[in-house]
Amino acid sequence: DIKLDFQEVYLNIKEIGEHAQRLNGMITLIQNQSNTDAQFKEFDLRELISENLKFAYHASKLKRQSIKITSVIDIPTELKKAHLTCDAPSLFLNLFENILDSMFEEISDNPSKPLYIEISVTSNNNTLEVLVEDNGKMLESYDFSLIENILEKNSGHLRVKSKSNNKNVLEMYFGYPEAS
Repeated sequence: DIKLDFQEVYLNIKEIGEHAQRLNGMITLIQNQSNTDAQFKEFDLRELISENLKFAYHASKLKRQSIKITSVIDIPTELKKAHLTCDAPSLFLNLFENILDSMFEEISDNPSKPLYIEISVTSNNNTLEVLVEDNGKMLESYDFSLIENILEKNSGHLRVKSKSNNKNVLEMYFGYPEAS
């Protein structure tokens, strides 16, 4: 006799769909990397950030070992939308994958440590500022070339700071083009 747990089947199909979306994002990234003409698109910032954090978590070693993280996303209502290059989702996915990898390294050394990531977005002088704080391992050794490449297309840049209290701070700055 074969017994089917339809709830489990449903959850597996849902997870496959999420991974398919992630793969579609990677394909888009590859296509956009070969395109030197940056094409801009309007993004819902909360959706862009939260979806890519969720995709990165579901693909991470943390998820496979049922390790939870606390996440806080702070985006003011007036910054709901932003015009960014079409490869912006790949920037956030790559960033969150790096951060979650560093968290997995941290939890391997200290299994009882609670993990967190905080993301805040502000705007200042036609610049969109995204601040990401986490308590994973030091990030300075990670390769941020993909993120820097996409930020450059958005007239932006990246600053990575690791503090002695196991707190990483990443500052991303995007030029903020007017809507067309």
